Amino acid sequence: MFSFFKRQKNEIIVPEWASFFSKSEYKVFVDAIDKFFYDRNITYTLGDALINVGPNDFDWGVLGLMNLAQACKLAEVSDRQELVLGHFESMIRTFQFEKDFKEIIDDFNAIEEYIATRLYPLDYLDHGGKENKVYRMLAGEIAEVLVFDLPDAVQTITPEQAGKWKKTWDKLFETGIENIRSKYPCSITREEIGQTSIWFAFGDHFFAPNIIFDMTRNPQLVGSKGSLIGIPHRHTVIIYPIENIDFVNAVNDMIPVIYGMNQEGPGSVSSNLLWYKDGIFENQPYEIEDNTIKFSPTDGFLKAMEIIES
Repeated sequence: MFSFFKRQKNEIIVPEWASFFSKSEYKVFVDAIDKFFYDRNITYTLGDALINVGPNDFDWGVLGLMNLAQACKLAEVSDRQELVLGHFESMIRTFQFEKDFKEIIDDFNAIEEYIATRLYPLDYLDHGGKENKVYRMLAGEIAEVLVFDLPDAVQTITPEQAGKWKKTWDKLFETGIENIRSKYPCSITREEIGQTSIWFAFGDHFFAPNIIFDMTRNPQLVGSKGSLIGIPHRHTVIIYPIENIDFVNAVNDMIPVIYGMNQEGPGSVSSNLLWYKDGIFENQPYEIEDNTIKFSPTDGFLKAMEIIES
């Protein structure tokens, strides 16, 4: 049995990947992990933002820690142990559910309700290989990925599995979008950020970003020249409808918020600033250097803004 603190009694060293934790916070986090695995007599070693799990009954090998750590950072200190334990308990429930799910997985009518479309950062596609995912690019570094939305987990659908259902990819993505629409509503509020009034869509689930598929269903989110959109992480979308020259202030006010929330997580999606117009999403590049924003909009965006009324 490996215990981080048995090996480092004199000093707690917070690894670089978890630098958002203080030493005491990191100790609470790793103590909670240690308790879960110790209570179940499962050996493990801590790696760089991951756990290598020893022999177990749940087919666990290497488990990522970043999203769990980010969630703990945002939670109250008194809730963090329960959050960690709940995370791994949900993985056990998922394992047990999947054993039964595998019996019906080839029957589209039986599993249709579990199909979902979820937005991910581009680098997610490299985990396990792009060839093992059904995806299409939205804009910038954001991908739409076909997944199973199971009771306690989200699981990627492979092309091999999807092919057994004899449905087009477009049909499956639309099924996934509709399923999420009916299951996971978002709260939409308007807030003042700097000089700008901006819409925020929130959800305590993993699918808040899917609000972007419902822009026409929420006309208040779309201006005559489209909308500026940020999807920093899985729980929040930031939207500014473009009507006049005030969009310049919106760009300067939105970018730091999008960037900061994306860095904070949990479930980071993208720091991109998107322009939505007539069903099309387009990335609008920017850089932040020395606390200065360098905005480099596309030709299409500039052309649309040229005729905007002040």
